[in-house]
This record gives sequence, structure tokens and C-alpha cells, in this order.
Amino acid sequence: MLGICFLSLWLFRNQKVGKFFAKSSIITALTVYILVVGLIYNLLLRGLVLPTGWARVADELLHVVSPIIFLTFWIFFVEKINLKYSSAFNWLSYPMAYIIFVVIRGHFIHQYPYPFINVVNLGYPKAILNAFFCVVLFWLLSILLIWMGKKTAKH
Repeated sequence: MLGICFLSLWLFRNQKVGKFFAKSSIITALTVYILVVGLIYNLLLRGLVLPTGWARVADELLHVVSPIIFLTFWIFFVEKINLKYSSAFNWLSYPMAYIIFVVIRGHFIHQYPYPFINVVNLGYPKAILNAFFCVVLFWLLSILLIWMGKKTAKH
């Protein structure tokens, strides 16, 4: 999604897709998403799989470099004055849909991409509780970025 966002801002700024990705609310939501990816990977998942060669490069680019680059972009280039706290709930739709997809898919193939929502190993109550905490992380980080954006916005 970050690649599509940057590509749209660069090549299609005056078209519908470019205007969509230029919205501070959309960019802030994407910033939250990639920060959660980086946090969960680096705090919970790092070391579970040890990629080598180009896979290691891709792994670091996705889980370390991309969150830093996108957060830097958000800090320096995104107008934040119009961010609304109510948007934080709307931004939860993507991670919730993803979690539901992962659980339903896992039910049918008996494989889960993350150990903290692996229903086979944890059971539904623990996996759902862990998924709930993931959603709370998304929401708290959303509130934090909105607060930071409002605090630093130029009036």
C-alpha cells in the first residue's frame, strides 16, 4: 500500500487516485499500519524465521526501513491540522478485515502467518484475545499520531 501511495502521489497527483492518497487521513492511517507492522515484527516475530541473502534484504526493507521512511514522510510532508480523533475508528477497518481474513483462511488450511493468532496452537479464546490486543495497538497508535499531528500542526 505504501508503494501505491508514493507512486500515486508522484505520477497521478492530479487524478482521483493521487488525490485520495494525498489526504492526510489516508497517509496517517498508512503510517499507523506500517508502524504496527514494524513494531510487531521487531518485538514479537524477529528471529522466528532467519532469511538469508536477498530475502534478508527484503525483510529489513519491509520491517525496518519502510516504517522509518514512511514515518519521516508523515512527520515532514503531511499536513496534519485536519486530523480527527474519530478517524481512528475508521482506520481499524483494514486491520480488522485482515485479521478476520487470516482467521477464516487459517480455519480452512490449518496454517496461520503469526504465532500469536495461531488458533491451532492457542485455541480460539487466546488467539482472539491476542487479535483484540493487536486492534487496540492500532487504535492507540492512531490516537497517538493524531495527537502528535494536532500538537505539531501549523495553524
